[in-house]
Amino acid sequence: MKIDNITASAQVQQATQKENVSSSGFDKILEEAKKSGDTTELRKATDELEAIFIDMMMKSMRSTITETDGIFKKSESEKMFQEMLDEEYSKTMVEAGGIGISDMIFKQFEQSMASEDDEPATTFEMKG
Repeated sequence: MKIDNITASAQVQQATQKENVSSSGFDKILEEAKKSGDTTELRKATDELEAIFIDMMMKSMRSTITETDGIFKKSESEKMFQEMLDEEYSKTMVEAGGIGISDMIFKQFEQSMASEDDEPATTFEMKG
């Protein structure tokens, strides 16, 4: 598979923009949940974070498949459709219970919010 500099830089820029939007939204939801004490928004944010992780994992898995597996080469529109389908698959996986990342992050932030009201909720230690 041949990747030129323009395609590679566009893909990196697109991924970076998506991550920045998602992380800033997560930080905002986290602060609002801490102020109000409501954990439903925190649950939504952790579910979204898990969906993003699963989507990235699926993209990584798809990148290992060569494009010469079929008779015809995939068009750009088919590649875009596959990306959108994978994104929906990841959301559906989270709705069905996910892989447990959302639950672990939620519990950690919930404990952090309950025990440390003075410190920001983003500073916590993972318990092994």
